[in-house]
Amino acid sequence: MTERTVTFKQLDGVPYPTVLCLPKNPARVPVVVMLAGSGPNDRDETIGPNTPFRDLAWGLAERGVATLRFDKRTFAFPKSYKGSLDSESIDDGVDAATFAGTLPEVDPNRVYVLGHSLGGLAAIYVGERVPVAGLILMATAGRPMDAVIRDQVKALLAGQDDARQQETLKQQDAIMAEVRAGTATATELQGQQPAAIRDLIIRDPIAELKNTKAPLLVLKGGKDAQVFQADFEALAAVAAKRPGSASMLFPSLTHIFTPTDGPAEVRAIMQPGHVAPDVIDAIAAWIAKSGAK
Repeated sequence: MTERTVTFKQLDGVPYPTVLCLPKNPARVPVVVMLAGSGPNDRDETIGPNTPFRDLAWGLAERGVATLRFDKRTFAFPKSYKGSLDSESIDDGVDAATFAGTLPEVDPNRVYVLGHSLGGLAAIYVGERVPVAGLILMATAGRPMDAVIRDQVKALLAGQDDARQQETLKQQDAIMAEVRAGTATATELQGQQPAAIRDLIIRDPIAELKNTKAPLLVLKGGKDAQVFQADFEALAAVAAKRPGSASMLFPSLTHIFTPTDGPAEVRAIMQPGHVAPDVIDAIAAWIAKSGAK
């Protein structure tokens, strides 16, 4: 494989840090544009000792698929973040996907968008605005984010007595109700921007998918402690009715698709590891199958 720096856009004259990873001897190959999850992620989506996006890029290159990955705006240009998913990921994803189709090594009819976690929600919107060949949704919420956050809180409360769990969840529900109403404060949200949280929780991924026609590949790790079975099932149900789509659950993998022998817990993503080859194989095979039609 080879890698080179490219520029799909600039902010204030400064290019976005972007890497094009190509297979050996590329000739009009498919390309995957990669959208990272929540937070100020770099192009490799570095999480502790792990670099899942680099794993995916290198693995896909070995299997004949190019990738485009870039530092998120919240990492490279934090002052330009305007407190919305559009300014965090969607707008840049649209520009990156459009640019990817102009690359001389790329088949312009085989541009795919891969979103991990919150990046998957952004990918759905990119798929509305750019004619992509498919959407790859990895560990993506299939419900509004307030429902997902509630389940995350509930998982963290496991082992505590029922009364304390119910009281904490009641408080959580009250805060989310305030967020939806636009009356929550940053203090209640532990410093997070109320408008930014509201922008996320009012989005409905399943409703939004109805505005897209692209085939879907839905992937989830069985040891994911941040996105849940209900999310996978909601997205898989859409995929089941859409031609060329598929869904796969990997029982022993974490939120970042690294293997773990332990339980489903958030800290598992900090264990050193690499994205499982089975996941990369699944993505490459799905892309190859869709391109054969």
